[in-house]
Amino acid sequence: GGGSIAAHWDGLARCAGGEACYEYHVKGGDTFSGIAAWFGTTVAGLEALNPQISNPSIIHAGELVKVPPPH
Repeated sequence: GGGSIAAHWDGLARCAGGEACYEYHVKGGDTFSGIAAWFGTTVAGLEALNPQISNPSIIHAGELVKVPPPH
């Protein structure tokens, strides 16, 4: 027990271009709010990082979602 939330970023690639974020690949059953909670951020925070996602209610397995780095 006692695993750090930072472990959630293990194996994720850093965003290209020096952006302060990581690239998360959506898995089946993921939701935007679930991803936000997992990475310790908010849906609004994810939306700001991911302007390419026009409808956060509809995300698909394999889609790339940028997540903020551990804090």
